[in-house]
Amino acid sequence: MIFIPKTLETRCSHRVIQFFLKRSKSWSREGRDFSIYWSTSHMTATAQFMRLLAILRKLDPDICAIAGAVHDIATMETGKGENHAINSLNFIDTLFNEYKLIMKDM
Repeated sequence: MIFIPKTLETRCSHRVIQFFLKRSKSWSREGRDFSIYWSTSHMTATAQFMRLLAILRKLDPDICAIAGAVHDIATMETGKGENHAINSLNFIDTLFNEYKLIMKDM
């Protein structure tokens, strides 16, 4: 039997996803391997999938949703898929520091 929680803490992951969706407005549409629509759809769908997987595995759904949202951050930011997993490391620290600054001001 699968345990489904009655409430689920999602505030943090929702704010992170909203942050990236707002950033997508500044992404260039030129020369992308994947459209911005595909990138943002993939980000949100993967975050939701990771949230469900976390519930099944008794992990923190909010943290897992954030991991799912940022797993392709290099592809989203640059529009290029080549070496995106390694290149994502270059973006994560910078973006989360920017995110923390924004959240501190709110």
